[in-house]
Amino acid sequence: MDSTLGAALLFWLPLLMVALGAWISSSMNNTTIGRSISFIGLAMVMISPWTIPSSDSTAVGQLLLNLLIPVIIMCWGLYGMVFGGHVPVQRLPPSSRWIGLAICITAITGLALMHWSIMTPMWRGEINPYWIVFWPTFLLFTISISSVACVSLLTLGTNRLDSALRLATLGLLTAGLTISAMLIDGAITSAEAFREHLWMASADILGIILGAGSAIIVFTIVIWTYENTQQHPSNTTPPSAEEYEHVAAVIADNIGGGEDE
Repeated sequence: MDSTLGAALLFWLPLLMVALGAWISSSMNNTTIGRSISFIGLAMVMISPWTIPSSDSTAVGQLLLNLLIPVIIMCWGLYGMVFGGHVPVQRLPPSSRWIGLAICITAITGLALMHWSIMTPMWRGEINPYWIVFWPTFLLFTISISSVACVSLLTLGTNRLDSALRLATLGLLTAGLTISAMLIDGAITSAEAFREHLWMASADILGIILGAGSAIIVFTIVIWTYENTQQHPSNTTPPSAEEYEHVAAVIADNIGGGEDE
């Protein structure tokens, strides 16, 4: 099979299936079919290094396969942190919050070992090109989300100090890993290369924030402008005495109609 055709059928089409399955799960009642489609598509993407080894797109599947276990562990920890707190449904025991935090720290530690040990994701005998993009972006994203969520809980929430402390712990951990990676060479990646990709990741995240903020501002301005251009109904004059009498007569006829029949 031609490498281009193979990549289209065994990588890009399954990747489309992931998005299609997510859309079916979120927009239709039949979530089982949607999840099944997404699972099959994701599995085909992850095994693409074996199904289409000649395609350069398989670097993504190789990285996803390497990140599978840490991501599952982290999702498990986040589930315990969220549903062990003050939630109205499916609340877990309070101990699940700190257990979930420990599990998340374990997952992040596993990702750190990929950077500083021989477990670094490889592709065709070299470091996976997407790993060096994912790792600093993940660290910055985690720091940003943890910081914003921690401040929001302290300023807007009530009795959320313990939740804020857990988020602050994650933020400090990832900040420490980021500083360490900037100063200490990894198993394959140098500290200088990490710093270069870190600045690029910072620009990407800043661009996302500015783009999303600009979109919200433009949307707000459009709605505000549209509402101001609409003609509001003018104030009407109060009913006259004849109109009051007519209304009273209609009400009387309808109330008394049942008695006359």
